Amino acid sequence: MRDTTNRILNASLEVFKEFGYQKTTTKAIASKAEVAEVTVYRKFSTKKALFEATLRKYLNLSMEDTPIDPFTDSDEFIPRLMENRLERMSRQIAFIRLLIRESLTDTIPSDLHFDKYVETRLKTIVRTHLIHVNQKNHVEAISRMIVGTLLSYVLIPSEVPFHTLDETEKASIVKTYSHLIVSAINSLK
Repeated sequence: MRDTTNRILNASLEVFKEFGYQKTTTKAIASKAEVAEVTVYRKFSTKKALFEATLRKYLNLSMEDTPIDPFTDSDEFIPRLMENRLERMSRQIAFIRLLIRESLTDTIPSDLHFDKYVETRLKTIVRTHLIHVNQKNHVEAISRMIVGTLLSYVLIPSEVPFHTLDETEKASIVKTYSHLIVSAINSLK
């Protein structure tokens, strides 16, 4: 039973990434999952319910947090946070672009909009860090700056995905992005 649901969710992710919500059919998903279309509707009452279930499952998996110590100085915390998020996002570019595209057409609930989802998840750790460095009044601004930086990475195509770069190239990108954010944190003191 669970296997069928997972097959449908896995297939739907691939089909939605390729065609988007509007052009995807439950028939195409059923075919990819190798189940009858009626089985898709037994598991998920509507295409929209299937779409949201697919996004929730893969959004949680793709943005699963790796523990990063917020009780360090900004020069250490921000680069670790940026490298972690860039690495994860780089591996999920097609999925994240699907989320952004569907957010713009208002096909999905607002809690699944990529920018809001990432900002909500970041705020807790950023808040803890900013309290540690005595900048607790700037959680919103710094969180948005980080989200903006991450979004720019996803939306502006790069020749080579971050996760495939060598360590020196990764460090250079992280240093550039982190420097801007750390400078902003330090200027607020």
